[in-house]
Amino acid sequence: MRINFFYEVLGIIVNKNKIKKSTVAVLYTSPETVIDDYSKLLDLAGLENFLNKNNPTYLKVNISWQHYYPACSSTPWQIEAVGEKLKSSGFSDVIAAHNGTVVVDPHEGREKNKHSIAENRIGIDHIFLDESPTEWVEYLPKKKNVGVG
Repeated sequence: MRINFFYEVLGIIVNKNKIKKSTVAVLYTSPETVIDDYSKLLDLAGLENFLNKNNPTYLKVNISWQHYYPACSSTPWQIEAVGEKLKSSGFSDVIAAHNGTVVVDPHEGREKNKHSIAENRIGIDHIFLDESPTEWVEYLPKKKNVGVG
């Protein structure tokens, strides 16, 4: 089964082994419009051109610290906005994906950064990537990494 990983920042998108140019979309936002503005940004970036709605889609949540510090971790409104957009676009299996680090407990970070509130509000499940049932598989590249340019 193929799994889509959707990151907060849309970088280079690889589709059928061909590297596509990045799309950058910028909008002015405010607290009152931020949820709708994320939806507009995802439309401008071509979300539905690159992700298969029939696959489980993991929304990778960044937790850099278990305490909330602005610009350090994913914000609750990012999770809510992107998760809500995915669901309203027909993605039925959207899951918030958390992982710990050597300094961060993902359970504590999920709660203290208010990620659980955002996930519950839009009705998506969550998983901790460094815990069971997740199994990691070692990947060894077949070719030498070539720079993009």
